Amino acid sequence: MADFQRQEAIPILTTPGHSPKIAQPLSSTHWGCAVSSQFIQAPNVEVAPMHGETVLFSPDSNKFCLLNPTAALVWSMLEKPVTADAMAAEICSRYDGAEPAKVLQDVQEVIDRMQKLNFVVPKD
Repeated sequence: MADFQRQEAIPILTTPGHSPKIAQPLSSTHWGCAVSSQFIQAPNVEVAPMHGETVLFSPDSNKFCLLNPTAALVWSMLEKPVTADAMAAEICSRYDGAEPAKVLQDVQEVIDRMQKLNFVVPKD
């Protein structure tokens, strides 16, 4: 049996029966992704649904990551090269009451974490 390294869930939270609520950042660090940079899913990442959430697995690093539905939406947007700004704008258009600056900050955090885990790469 493989020795998987579990990674924490991406911290964009949803409330059942309500519009998704974007969580506060977990720290005050500056995010590693620039708003104008494009990102895309890394090759060889496997994706599987699990109990209403999405699991990403990288056979290269032997790591996996659990995404809730909102983070899974960010992941799906990364099928093609896209900027954090464009993803945040799309999320804001889908959810009433979403605060654009907060959504952008959270999208940048998700991209940064996924990039550190090698699930997302910058588009050259």
